[in-house]
Amino acid sequence: MNLTNNDFEILSINGSENNDCGAAEYYTDLRFTLIVISSIIAFCGAIANIILLYVLTNKKDNTQKPTLYPSTLAILDCLLCIVYILIFGIDAIIHYLHIYPLFIIYFKYVVPVFAISKIVQISMPYMLIFATIERLIWTFGKVENWILKKSQTERGRFWTISLTIFICIASRSMYFFNGKLDLFPNCPDIFRTKAVGGADWWSEDLIHIDLITFTTIQVFIPFFILIILNSIIIKRMADQVAKDTSAPAMNICKRLLAEQEARMSKRESVISGNSSKKKTLIRTHSITSSIRIDKKMRSAVLTMTAIVGSYLISNSLSLILTILERTDSDLLKDSNDKTLASTFHSTFSDIVSFTYMFTSAVRIVIYYICNPSIRNDLNEYFRTFCHNIKKDEKSTPVIL
Repeated sequence: MNLTNNDFEILSINGSENNDCGAAEYYTDLRFTLIVISSIIAFCGAIANIILLYVLTNKKDNTQKPTLYPSTLAILDCLLCIVYILIFGIDAIIHYLHIYPLFIIYFKYVVPVFAISKIVQISMPYMLIFATIERLIWTFGKVENWILKKSQTERGRFWTISLTIFICIASRSMYFFNGKLDLFPNCPDIFRTKAVGGADWWSEDLIHIDLITFTTIQVFIPFFILIILNSIIIKRMADQVAKDTSAPAMNICKRLLAEQEARMSKRESVISGNSSKKKTLIRTHSITSSIRIDKKMRSAVLTMTAIVGSYLISNSLSLILTILERTDSDLLKDSNDKTLASTFHSTFSDIVSFTYMFTSAVRIVIYYICNPSIRNDLNEYFRTFCHNIKKDEKSTPVIL
């Protein structure tokens, strides 16, 4: 199974009228264990993104950059983690533990959930792009472009997100309708009596167009835009650090500090002493400011590497698997039963799906490492949460 493919065949639940049973996958002990562990990670990731959303929407420091785009991204990450559990975790439980009522429920929701996953996946990279553009404008300071000015207002951000989500829903809405339930009442395996196959109108031409759209809009365009934007940000920060930490400037600052300290003595008046201290602090600030800028640059590098790198890995693997499926590669089919997925197909699709989910689940870790402001907010949240738990435990009456 693979969350990222463009056809219901990749859900490993589609069938054919020429077969007695619907296509399926089987789970070994190892594979079931790994998917259960992955589902637990997805559950923790969903909770973590809810916490991140709470922290972002309740920031006390209004001087920080707006958090509407990161908040939207946290919602999308949470949805992707939930989708992983509903599609992969539940499917593994059904076929490994043979729970038939869950099998019935699964086919009630799998088509719309799969469509939602498509919408989420195509929306996420563009939320990253908008957040990166916002950070780019932050590094440039004031901008003269009228469109950029309007887009950075609260109303502009809201309409940008709304329009983007609407376009993503419209472009992926076909997945709500291109699947149909196939029944195989004569199949001896009760868990292969139902399958989701492609609708009659879902032709090879449409599949080909969808593949091109997926490759262009969801993979190549966002990746190159993110690379270019983050490279510009890092270069500007690096230039600023080089300017502020140049040898002549640093030597002048050090010499002025030394002269100022030499002039300070115990016999100076209180006013003179306070004035000297203020000047010293100002000059000290000119040196430490370059250190803070250098930290921002390192954070920008780490953020770009983590986000863009994880995005490239997950989408590249997804693209490879999609091409193999579109070419109907024999690598994806079991040599003895063509309706069963091969070990390679199952393993590769599990890796792709896990990579997508994991990058969303650990987004809070990336923010915690790279963003000192959010790190402080998260620390405060957990301190308050633990304090409230201890307070509730102490206030709970003991019944004898």
